[in-house]
Amino acid sequence: TPFGGLNPDEEIEDIPVKDLAIFLGQNSHYFLPRFKQMKERNSNSWNWSAFLLTHYYLFYRKINWLGVLMFVLSMVLSIPMVCSYYDTMLHAYSPNTPAIFDQQMLFLLGSVANLFNIGIRFFLGMFANRIYMNQVFRKIRKLKQEFDNTPEYHSMLVKNGSVSIGLVIAAVALTVVMYFAVVFVMISIML
Repeated sequence: TPFGGLNPDEEIEDIPVKDLAIFLGQNSHYFLPRFKQMKERNSNSWNWSAFLLTHYYLFYRKINWLGVLMFVLSMVLSIPMVCSYYDTMLHAYSPNTPAIFDQQMLFLLGSVANLFNIGIRFFLGMFANRIYMNQVFRKIRKLKQEFDNTPEYHSMLVKNGSVSIGLVIAAVALTVVMYFAVVFVMISIML
């Protein structure tokens, strides 16, 4: 059921489960029991999708502020890899050309970036459900205050909730465009 085994008239933090289910849309059966458990036990629950998909998952669930932050952070953390890739391409194109970057420093920075990346993944895996829950509760309370059981209230729950495939597609497209732009710039510099 969309209520995840909970009574639709039951409340979690003064918000009816049926309102939460409408707002959550897809996978409400997954989130509702977790939200209830997290509130009752003041605990977290692991989210494999957030762990594996990082900022793409955040955009999918409309946690845009954190999605943008994680997207930018992932771009910054990829700089050592891009520099190493540039030196590799340069060496393949012109074997006698010396490396531009200090390879030992790039290796060290790349290792540190990978550790940060792993830490970010564990952070998101552990706390994404709590962050999402807090956002859902905040948005529903705001809609309840604005529309207070008017017919628009339920339509606004649907409109403001659920998921966003468009944001995920935009993030993937931006990643691909940035990748090709970097490769184009590297090739242009070498020629």
